[in-house]
Amino acid sequence: MSYDLTLKSTKALDSTTRDCLFTELRAASVLHGSDLCLYSETEGPDCHDLQSAFDDGDFTKEEFIQFCHSRGLAADTQSADSARAFLQSKHGHDLATCFLSGDDEAVAAAFAYLRGLAATHHLILHDPQEGTDIPGSYDKPMPPRFYGTVMGSESPTALVIPLSKGKLVLGLLGPVAFVAVSVWIWSISNNQTRDNPLIIKAVAIACGSFFGLCAIYSCFKVFDTRPGLIIDDQGIVDNSSAVAVGRILWGEVVDFYVSNKFITIVVVDPQKFMARGNFLKRMLNAANMKMTGSPINISWIALGLKSDELAQALTVAFRKHAGARRTNSCAPKHGFVDLAFSLASHERSADGVQTCIACGTHNGAEVGFRFRLPAQWEQGTLGDTGLTNYMGTVTFESLGDSSDRFVAALGELYGGSLQPTSMTPAVTFAAISLGGVPAALEKGAAKIKLFFEPTGDAEDAEDVEEAYAMFYAEYYLNIDLAARTVEFHEKDEGYRDAVLRALSGTTKK
Repeated sequence: MSYDLTLKSTKALDSTTRDCLFTELRAASVLHGSDLCLYSETEGPDCHDLQSAFDDGDFTKEEFIQFCHSRGLAADTQSADSARAFLQSKHGHDLATCFLSGDDEAVAAAFAYLRGLAATHHLILHDPQEGTDIPGSYDKPMPPRFYGTVMGSESPTALVIPLSKGKLVLGLLGPVAFVAVSVWIWSISNNQTRDNPLIIKAVAIACGSFFGLCAIYSCFKVFDTRPGLIIDDQGIVDNSSAVAVGRILWGEVVDFYVSNKFITIVVVDPQKFMARGNFLKRMLNAANMKMTGSPINISWIALGLKSDELAQALTVAFRKHAGARRTNSCAPKHGFVDLAFSLASHERSADGVQTCIACGTHNGAEVGFRFRLPAQWEQGTLGDTGLTNYMGTVTFESLGDSSDRFVAALGELYGGSLQPTSMTPAVTFAAISLGGVPAALEKGAAKIKLFFEPTGDAEDAEDVEEAYAMFYAEYYLNIDLAARTVEFHEKDEGYRDAVLRALSGTTKK
């Protein structure tokens, strides 16, 4: 059994009290081993949390302004101090989240420790999955969900994947070797005559510092007793790398796909996860976002499980908890517009071409489109992962009025200057599979990444660079024949105009 519990404070703590609390928690984590894992320490709510509270309707900006005026704070939503003070006054301050696992005796011991710590420091023990506080008068040895008082009689289950100590030790050898090389370069800098010795020393310092930090982190991970990854009924807990984001709820997950050395988790609100951690971690997560389209990239190399086994486990859990995710995604949230359709029909012709029709509704009106998958897809390998993928094409075709409404709805949801009113009769995207076999949808769900590249018909494009800026687009198409669903998911907001141009046949700016 496994449980997440959060320690909250109803008021801001001074640095001494915070340091003392975290020292106790870290010591307890070592004492209890994997039965009590401290996987996040928060500095308090920030401007992003404030905006999320506004977006979710928890509070209004008028309430925020009145609070700031009453406390002599800047009534500025971009002020971290004002945002933190306001949110802490409303629902406390999340200090740390702990993961409890193991047999009943181990969980009971860890739970008793957390209750005692909360009582000593006048903190609140909170269940983040259910959104409920555990009162101080609670007198049972196990968390409430054990008795079914919150979640029902079924106890939560978890797949706990440890870090691979062997792989981590091997990974430590590389940075150590580079540090040794940096020391050697420094030692010969004054004896060589080819380059300026100061430049050589600067290179040695830079390389030694960087790989020294990598070595220190690798050493830390070798002795890290926490699981590398946990997949349970609430979501995923990531502790696989230096930029791991911690808990990801199933309701926040849009999709996932396997790439070179990583499994990328696509989420509803990437900014929420990009804002976690210190400055360096936020910077690295922002870089991940630009490279992969998501700040969450789980390093399966550091885990004690093969990539195909991990992908299979995630696929099973992803489908099992489909009800936790948004099913009607025509309403954008936090900037992304991801659409879900019913798979109205699927037919295979004598030559093997598959024809599908996706249907849905928007503002009470039917929207939809037809798309075709060719019989032949070129088989390849995804990077150096050894995982098989397939390259081909996907052709989108208009169904008439419902397709025109689909493209018009997409333009409306995007909210940009382009507002097309009709869909082109047919448009073909290059495609590469991220999961499944597109040529055989009967064998399982297929996840496909779509690419649209400019053609010679781009009238306003004076050169290739401008043409790509105007017309190049990427998108995700997920097809689940068994579940009868089709998902049309954004890769990046920057491709919106190009997607609209492709679907509407527009060649002008």
